[in-house]
Amino acid sequence: MRGLRTLLIERRKVAAGTSSRNQFNLVSGARYVVCDPEVAAECQRENRVLRRIAPHLVGHQHDLFVCLDHVEYCDAAERNAERYGVTLRSIPLDEATKRVPYLSRKVYKVFETDDTYFNAVRFCHSNVRAALQHGATFIKGCDTLAIEKGKVVTTRGIFRTRYVVNAAGFLCNQVARLAGFKVEMVLSLGACVVFKRKLTSTGVQKLAPPGDGDAYKPLMKRATLGTTSVTVAEDAWENALSEVKKKEEIVDYLKEKFSSVIPKVKDEEVLTVIAGIRPLVKSGDEEDGRKISRRFVLIEHSEWMLTITGGKLVTSRLMAERAVDAVCRRLGVEAKCRTADVVLP
Repeated sequence: MRGLRTLLIERRKVAAGTSSRNQFNLVSGARYVVCDPEVAAECQRENRVLRRIAPHLVGHQHDLFVCLDHVEYCDAAERNAERYGVTLRSIPLDEATKRVPYLSRKVYKVFETDDTYFNAVRFCHSNVRAALQHGATFIKGCDTLAIEKGKVVTTRGIFRTRYVVNAAGFLCNQVARLAGFKVEMVLSLGACVVFKRKLTSTGVQKLAPPGDGDAYKPLMKRATLGTTSVTVAEDAWENALSEVKKKEEIVDYLKEKFSSVIPKVKDEEVLTVIAGIRPLVKSGDEEDGRKISRRFVLIEHSEWMLTITGGKLVTSRLMAERAVDAVCRRLGVEAKCRTADVVLP
């Protein structure tokens, strides 16, 4: 859209990683409104943008966030939601139980948010199609072997370039090292269970400090319940992903964690466990993924390469905008970003 000749190199296929291994939730920011309110506000703004440019990928239901025993936290959430512009609409308990018949009677307060279903996989494909429509070249199934000023060496050939953008998600540090740079990251494995049927068409999440097993999301005729957060070593993520699916205790653990909200989940049949890796930007010595901000970070390593990482799926469009802004400054291109206004194919 800005007149740049671009090449997108994909390691495997589109959305082969974390983008297809999640709960397909269009985050509103309510989850972070207490612990990370600026990120929450950013999520809410981009939530509205994606509803505008990708309406064909967005669900029609609004998730409910429920309060059980974190009274002070819920009060803080209401205050911050108003201050930072995050949607948190209080609804009557009888309305909530009509929408979610199996909701625990111990719930004392319920809020409607702008969280909803979002087809993350089709979103990735739509972005690729939009890029191709504007003249980009796309290569998939291509490993990058080396990066240096002016060229990228891959298994599909050597490509000359004036600038390299590293947007490899949780593999950003591995890619940066190919060019002699480093990105401090924490890789957080998140697992969720997939139920054979859904108990409700409305997503339900706990309004509480972020923790394991606090989000129930309908997914077509199925439903998911997640997630966990386990830090894994950079060289051990593949083994961690394959092993987590074999751990039957994860199913009971997640069911137990959420049973305070919907007790009936403990009786539901589980089809499988899915898992992905969150790309978190390291802050100090913190290794606990739950305590690390979901902010995104842009690192300009040199005059010819940058890394953009962290963030959420809902802020990915904004991340791309900021990254290309930086590229354009380097290359002397004055064209402005239009992706917040152009509907995706």
